[in-house]
Amino acid sequence: MKIAFVLHFYDKGMEARSMVRSHYSTVCIMEALAKLGHEVHVFYRFDSHQSFIENGVNYHFIKDKLPGYLKPWHIAINYNKQLAKKIKELGLEIVHANNIYRPIAHNNLAKRLYPLPYIVQDHGGMKKVKYPWIQRPFLSTVDLFLLSAKGMELPILEAKLCKPAQIRFVMEASSEMSFVSDNELSLQGKPCFLWIGNLNANKDPMTVVKAFKEVAKVHPASHLHMIYKQTFLEEGLKHFIAVNKLETQISLYGFIDRGSITKYLSTADYFVAASHKEGSGYALMEAMSCGLIPILTEIPSFKELTKEGSIGYLYPVADVDALAKIMVQCCAKEEVLTPDDKQQIIQHFTQYFSYEALASQLVTIYNEAIKTKA
Repeated sequence: MKIAFVLHFYDKGMEARSMVRSHYSTVCIMEALAKLGHEVHVFYRFDSHQSFIENGVNYHFIKDKLPGYLKPWHIAINYNKQLAKKIKELGLEIVHANNIYRPIAHNNLAKRLYPLPYIVQDHGGMKKVKYPWIQRPFLSTVDLFLLSAKGMELPILEAKLCKPAQIRFVMEASSEMSFVSDNELSLQGKPCFLWIGNLNANKDPMTVVKAFKEVAKVHPASHLHMIYKQTFLEEGLKHFIAVNKLETQISLYGFIDRGSITKYLSTADYFVAASHKEGSGYALMEAMSCGLIPILTEIPSFKELTKEGSIGYLYPVADVDALAKIMVQCCAKEEVLTPDDKQQIIQHFTQYFSYEALASQLVTIYNEAIKTKA
């Protein structure tokens, strides 16, 4: 199969190869498709014409004068014109574009490529659709819409941007990380809970520390480790920890680079998340790929990644008592977590959400779209 993977944005100021690697999750899925024997071409708008092949994937950068990130009303005529010509010259069979909320650009490109099947993947999920009456007619040229999890289609269907029969579900990303067995890092805590995210209202770290406050009262040997980048709620978080005298049971690390994060993921026992919404859950996928047992909010992407809680634990968003109860339950287990417990999580993740698994799911969707359009 000959696949066109299309992006209408680029990061200004970045060198082409650096930008490709910064989009590591998307790139790894494309590489997995190439390893399955498919011919994969990735197209970027860019500030210069470039092309190269890396790890079996063909990258094409097409010069365009529009800003790196398009506004919803941008048509990207120059880019789409050159792109359509290149796709036809290469004899590609299907177009996998990205970002539902660029309807005019998609409409313009899909019309230029008709009758090629045209698929658009959403990234972010659960956004309230603005001006649906404007977007609706432009998205009529899209054949299928890809979303990460069931439940994310609700605002799109409510806005009547597509029909239910046009929706398919496939996770938008995966993790290239894996469990490190010869790990010199030792984290305090029996058990050891790990939270990773930005300190903002959506990631809701306060729910986690409030729940852990109750856990610490009955299980003083437990420990919560928190790794984060954005620090909007850091002052309030530190104040709560100090007032409740939790300094010896909660460790704040701030930012840990990706090269070192695997050591933490391979050492902790449980991964805790309190997100109110997620497009997928990158930190969770990295944690599961290293074998951490997840304790998560009941949001669509988390329910999908745990197959409705068949592994790990789920609790209602912002429910401190429910989270505390689960964490206490985990602490009360008589048996210490074993390598088999971690391996069960890793096997689940590999089977359903590894790059290879996602590539196979995409091939099934691509074949369906091609057959339908034939």
